[in-house]
Amino acid sequence: MIKKIFMLIFCSSFLLTCTSVSFNSNDVPLGYNYLTERVVKDLPRNSFLHILSKEYYEHCYKTMNGEEECIVLKEAGVSSGSAFVIYNTPNGSLAITADHVCEPSSPHMKQKLILTTLSGKEYKARILERDSKRQNDICLLFAEGLDEKPVKLAINGPPPGAKLFNIAAPAGIFNKGMVPILEGRYNGVSFHGCSMYSIPAAGGSSGSMVLNNNFELVGLIHSLHIRFPTVTLGPRFEVLSKFVREGIKKHSNL
Repeated sequence: MIKKIFMLIFCSSFLLTCTSVSFNSNDVPLGYNYLTERVVKDLPRNSFLHILSKEYYEHCYKTMNGEEECIVLKEAGVSSGSAFVIYNTPNGSLAITADHVCEPSSPHMKQKLILTTLSGKEYKARILERDSKRQNDICLLFAEGLDEKPVKLAINGPPPGAKLFNIAAPAGIFNKGMVPILEGRYNGVSFHGCSMYSIPAAGGSSGSMVLNNNFELVGLIHSLHIRFPTVTLGPRFEVLSKFVREGIKKHSNL
């Protein structure tokens, strides 16, 4: 009898445990994806690009033949940021980063932009389009020969509270086969007219992709709060989406 009672109790508790895993879709936290860990292989890590800006002083002069020649007088320093592939053209790829990454620290300097893929391959990049507004801060690049899978652009921006992912190289933390993957939430639009995220960042995060729970592009990080670096800013989704779509339309045949 005791054995039968024990078995009934055991079976009842087992059934209770099994049924407790079911949930009402209304109870799912906004932006949470229960399948995230199962589809982590779909994270567009290979779309990430580490970008180096190598600045230098250059002196140009005219030869006796009337042709202009330039020589590098001095290399002035190197800074790093993040970027990502947005479209594959017949001869290379279009990439997005923050506009201030495309701007030399001084008007007297010139720069070379070098993109490095997760596999360690390097490509020279040239600037195609820029949006230098403080609240936007977006730059479109082209790299010949680059052929990595592009990030998919989302149809809609995230609602406040949505869980987001960020693939970036904060503080230049990046190595072949390794790039930091961070998480946070979308908070809404700041008084600057920027999208605000609760995604941790540092110097080097500039130009990095912000993804929704379907791993689609919904934003870009271009700056952080100086007193609270887990509050980060980027262009509004509508602005970034328009910039990307118009850039692809204009330069898709490169």
